[in-house]
Amino acid sequence: MNKFDFNHPIIHSGALDEFCQPFFELSKIKTFGFIEIYESGKFIQLESNSKIYSDLLASTFLHDLPLAILNYSPRPGFYLNEYSNVQSEIITRLKKKYHLANGIGYIDLVEDKTANTYKICHYYFSSHEDNREIVGFYLNEQAKLLDFCNHFYQRFQPLIGSLKKFDIGSEFKELFNIKFHEFINKNLQQQNDCRVNSDDNSYVFDYDSIPFNIKNIPKLGTREKDVIYLWYNGFSVNKIAEILEVSSRTIQRTFHIIMNKLNCTSKIEIINKLWGPSKGHR
Repeated sequence: MNKFDFNHPIIHSGALDEFCQPFFELSKIKTFGFIEIYESGKFIQLESNSKIYSDLLASTFLHDLPLAILNYSPRPGFYLNEYSNVQSEIITRLKKKYHLANGIGYIDLVEDKTANTYKICHYYFSSHEDNREIVGFYLNEQAKLLDFCNHFYQRFQPLIGSLKKFDIGSEFKELFNIKFHEFINKNLQQQNDCRVNSDDNSYVFDYDSIPFNIKNIPKLGTREKDVIYLWYNGFSVNKIAEILEVSSRTIQRTFHIIMNKLNCTSKIEIINKLWGPSKGHR
């Protein structure tokens, strides 16, 4: 299984918002991510909002690429293979089983004859709007989405470099380094803001700040709700453990308990189920 460095500053940068904003104004899409992965393990991910499931992406299908893309049907997270002959069937199955989470996607598989390998360009879109609306937008505005993807790819391809070396211009490197430090500072401030010491010196979290209701799910304990809250807000397992002052192994066990209680098979399905219309959707 390939190991990816998800701490690169370019991943957490918000520098793409200005470029993407004109497109967002015409759609219900709120964030945009771009991932380019090769069989050799080289990749780049540009993400316009660090709070949108960076941990979910890292812990599910990214670690399994490219074999998961080539050999299996899409899993939670909602990404589509444009070359699939059963696209409508996939959409129907995902709608029924996962309520389509809250995203749409496009994957392009291109043969690179010079490198004797395949290149996967994965364009990932996400929306805070109703799932059915975003699926309808994808189906009705597919040409517009592909045009945007192509324009984005042409604009940023010169920054990506070759298969063997990740390289970007000095101005962009300086910009992304600045953005990365801004992200770190914001993340630290978020960590301080999201925990408030109560009389018994335990942490109290603002469950109302997330877009699904976990307060009134009796089967979930306080720690389990805290873990879901922090994970949704972009904290890794190690950081959650640090905030809650327990071991990382304890947090992993808590995730397994949550999955069993909610009848889920993966971490990402926890969010899908809570966000679904019949469970926890506000």
